[in-house]
Amino acid sequence: MVKAYGITPRHIMSFALVLLLCATAQADDYVVVVGSYANDNNAQKAQIRVANYLRQSGMAAQAQIIESAGRLRVAVVASEQPSQSLLRRLRQGPYIDAWRLKTDGSTSVVSIAAVKAVPVTKTQTLALKQMPTKTAATTAEPRAKRTSSRKPKPIARPMEFDARVKGFALAADLPGTDWQRQSFANPTTDFSGDLRLMLNKTVGQLQFQVHHSSVLQTGDTAQWGQGAVAQVDQMAATDAHRLLDMTWQTDTGRRHQWSHRIDRMSVQWQRADWSVTLGRQAVSWGSGIVFQPLDPFNPFAPTAVDRDYKNGDDLVLVERLLPNGHDLQVLHVMRRDDRQQLRSRVSSTAAKWHGYLFDSEFELIAASHYDQDFVGLSIRQPLGPAVVRTDLAWREGLQSGNRWRLLGIVNVDVAFPVRDRMAYVFAEYFYNDFGMQSMPGPADTIPQQLETALLRGEVFNLMREYLAVGASYQWHPLLTQSLSVISNLSDGSALLQGQLSVDSAQNQQLQFGFIGGYADPGDEFAPLSVTLSPQGELLTQGGSDRYYLRWAWYF
Repeated sequence: MVKAYGITPRHIMSFALVLLLCATAQADDYVVVVGSYANDNNAQKAQIRVANYLRQSGMAAQAQIIESAGRLRVAVVASEQPSQSLLRRLRQGPYIDAWRLKTDGSTSVVSIAAVKAVPVTKTQTLALKQMPTKTAATTAEPRAKRTSSRKPKPIARPMEFDARVKGFALAADLPGTDWQRQSFANPTTDFSGDLRLMLNKTVGQLQFQVHHSSVLQTGDTAQWGQGAVAQVDQMAATDAHRLLDMTWQTDTGRRHQWSHRIDRMSVQWQRADWSVTLGRQAVSWGSGIVFQPLDPFNPFAPTAVDRDYKNGDDLVLVERLLPNGHDLQVLHVMRRDDRQQLRSRVSSTAAKWHGYLFDSEFELIAASHYDQDFVGLSIRQPLGPAVVRTDLAWREGLQSGNRWRLLGIVNVDVAFPVRDRMAYVFAEYFYNDFGMQSMPGPADTIPQQLETALLRGEVFNLMREYLAVGASYQWHPLLTQSLSVISNLSDGSALLQGQLSVDSAQNQQLQFGFIGGYADPGDEFAPLSVTLSPQGELLTQGGSDRYYLRWAWYF
């Protein structure tokens, strides 16, 4: 494709690096908007959530409600760092769609005082994602004069300590032909507990972060690692191919595993519009809701329940915020091969340019991932109260000369009030050119490229075309119900996932859920034929109905 013109993603990444190094900074007068609301009550609730996030992240900033273009917007302002640096930090957290708004005469502050941080229950609400809107810029308020030209010394802030305790229980109702019935009673049951300790320390322009996770897994499938819980309670079980092996098995038995893992260990240097991160950290690219074709870095499975913390990689990340609000990223992820040798052919090098065009937002990506070239395009466009997103990834095949193939999504989502409570709906179409046109039989093999992507955890489905639709409704401020369906458009099979989320106590959350398939024999979401029993009976795997309970306590 692009190689036909003598241009490869490596050339594009080199150009991005040059642009990154040559960009210059300019002063501006902006606030960072993290959400827009038509209802004052919803804006106030969002303001409290944002203020608590700022406190827990150790960010010296304030959450305010401002009025602009007839909307109430929750904005973050900071006096100790430029708005572009603040924008970058917020996008690294839960506010990936944050954007900058220039302060002018049409922007009025509704709540100027900083919101006092109060304990609130951490929930996984689906907020309406807002896109940047054009506003007329006018002269900003004059800046305060400096009283001294002496450069201030780095200030060491108090260490931030947070923790999360999580419990997860899963019961699977196995089909009568499932091979696990040879060893386990039906239904199978699995349990896991996870204590995550999080330390953040800021000294001047340096920010240090360490997350330690202790995980106890027990149950019927514990002897196979995560087993049946792998795509529901998604946790990293090994660091076999990462640069640093920071996972330790403390105790292992027939029905249990106890391990410790350093999931974050990084230092970040920040100065004005620059940032350099070194160490183990998580990266998320693209804008998929269920499927993530533009994110090859440990994406969540479509049915993953626990999405609080994405698994980290050992990397170097350089970021540059440009004066016009655009930003550039250059990333290198280091890995080891099967012989535990550090090799470039199993690493990833990527560059991303994120920017705005009129009222749209875009991302351009060029990468070399496991020695395969990869280019991507993401576009986000507001459409009335909804947002439409398109992610397209063209990837080179495993073998030299293999044709390039397309993975892509198109999705739309919208949030709206129903009887003074928020409702949310979405739809997403996914296409995977590496997928199979029909399900494999017991003697068939999976294409090498697809098998490799499945083993790396980059894709989770076997075929080509899928449609995911879902909705959620807030019945009560403490009770949210959600329902989603993932349908295989080739064979008509479907996967249904329903969940009730209850804020059971202060800083605690309970989730009750069900995952089940609707399929005919031979469909993707039906039990998959894997082998024959000694008596000559066909044995299957998968296709079970699963029920889960998740409890999390944040403190």
